[in-house]
Amino acid sequence: MFADRDGTLPVTKFPGFPVTTQESHVAASLQRVREIAVTEHRNDLATAVDEELAHLAQSGAVTVVVAAEVSRGKSLLINALVEQEDLLPVDIDVSTGAYVLVQYGEPAAARIYTRTSPEPITTSVDALGEWVSVAGRPEDVAYAEVDVPAPLLGAGLSFIDTPGVGGLNAAHGTITLAALSDADALIFVLDASAPLSRPELSFLSKASERIQLVTLVLTKTDVFPGWRAILDENRQLLRRYAPRFADQEIIPVKTPRAFAAMRRQAAGDEEAAQRLLEQSGIRVVAGHLRKDLLQRADTVRMANAHRLALSVLRRLDDGYQAQLATLSGDTSTLQALRERQRELAVRESSAERWHQAVRQAFQDVDARLCRDLREAMAGFRHRFDYEITTAWRPGRQLSFPAELEADLRLVEIALQRSLAERLRECAGMQAARLGIDELSVPAALALPVRDRLEVHPVHQSAARFALMGSQLLAGAVGILRSVLGYTPLSVFSGALGLATSLARMRVRRSQRIGEQSEARRLLQAYLERFQQDGEEAIDEAVQSARDTATKALEKALGSQLEVLHAQIQDLVRRSAEVEEAESARALIRGKRDVVATLEAEHQAAFREALAATQGRP
Repeated sequence: MFADRDGTLPVTKFPGFPVTTQESHVAASLQRVREIAVTEHRNDLATAVDEELAHLAQSGAVTVVVAAEVSRGKSLLINALVEQEDLLPVDIDVSTGAYVLVQYGEPAAARIYTRTSPEPITTSVDALGEWVSVAGRPEDVAYAEVDVPAPLLGAGLSFIDTPGVGGLNAAHGTITLAALSDADALIFVLDASAPLSRPELSFLSKASERIQLVTLVLTKTDVFPGWRAILDENRQLLRRYAPRFADQEIIPVKTPRAFAAMRRQAAGDEEAAQRLLEQSGIRVVAGHLRKDLLQRADTVRMANAHRLALSVLRRLDDGYQAQLATLSGDTSTLQALRERQRELAVRESSAERWHQAVRQAFQDVDARLCRDLREAMAGFRHRFDYEITTAWRPGRQLSFPAELEADLRLVEIALQRSLAERLRECAGMQAARLGIDELSVPAALALPVRDRLEVHPVHQSAARFALMGSQLLAGAVGILRSVLGYTPLSVFSGALGLATSLARMRVRRSQRIGEQSEARRLLQAYLERFQQDGEEAIDEAVQSARDTATKALEKALGSQLEVLHAQIQDLVRRSAEVEEAESARALIRGKRDVVATLEAEHQAAFREALAATQGRP
């Protein structure tokens, strides 16, 4: 469906990497970079080079990682690109919790890979959401593979759908960054409802250390009319925090229109289908992938390899500069580390006060949420009590429990959002106190399932008996009238009719009062139970978040102290080697020269590969 404008589809092929002189040269150069990293005990950098070498050796489809914050529409975008509306789960309660590889295959099938079994579990594509969604995913699911006979996949592409890069679950960002080691390109999805967040900008900066081809897509432009203002704000944020992408095109899309185009095409309305597809923006995204990636797959991979090498070499050079500063008598780094050590030692010695501050902060969140709940319940009670008093309809008590349940569900949703927001804010403040970038805490409100209360029948026996008595007397008067004549009983008959009308009014009034009383009883019972359940659920959620935050902060603090102690010991040892300072400086300068030579080689090769990826000679 996403053909070129001349109506042709690309030829199906899977671009691999045959062993060429250019590839051998890049691999050999990367190996030299790895050897330097190992010599300097930078195992993290050596591992990054190993992953790049392994990726260069692979052949097969070109892999595109699709990443975004949670609920930005990345899974929906992949569904549109592969022309399968229901392939990946897109509902808010079943969003992706493990990464999914979408590749070409016929017939359609899915395989689930777990951490406990060497063999995958084969399942249907329809059941994929039950395995990979946040709501239903088993704990041991590592990732999933999906085979789809889609034209874009057949042209040589595969997609990796990833969890969100930030939010309350920071582990998802780690999973997404890990998936980038197997990627040739990145599609980063932005949301038209809100500007870029700090985790999103941080992710883009980390991803750009290796990935050269990054496509920015703005979703939900059909839902939010003010998306152009958000687009301008995103450009300003990129210019300030991710300048590499400051002038890059951001493609606006209306994904649902692509599915509407497929339905119109299936119905035989080709003209409407093409119009909707053009409006969706999906054809533009697919065109970028075909022309900027598929047609230049080899140079894109080369550019990625050189970009990774440059990133590693610059980090190594930063370490050499720090060593030279210490050996040259510049003790500012050592003094800063010692000051930091003293600061953390003070925090460590006052651990009990720090723990008390954390407990108090989360207790304040608990108290505020419970207060908000009570205020919400008071307003809820006042509103329904007013309706019961002023606008009661006969027989409404039968549907009243369902009305209460529906409105309480809205209160529950608002309470969940407030809980998540305040726990995120509280965790962020505690992390900031210790200089930690991110802190993830659980924020699920587990309210028990409520059984609907039984409606008690309303009895009006006294008034109903009075009405029956009036009706019997009216019958008796009728009999006497037929026997004695009309005149003697006419006065008595009129009075009896009035009494009957009054009795009926009393029955209706008694019925209404009884129903209103029963409605107030139900209202009181529902609110008491909801408030009790809500306060208990808030207490449990806040306690769980507090425990998680405390453990994470303790672990982070311990790691900081361990790293700082090791660094200080190393710098003190270097400072003590005054006699050997000159030879050490010469050695480090020689290492820097080697790194600079390698960096110049990769920089030149990177510029050449970059020009090739952009179609320039």
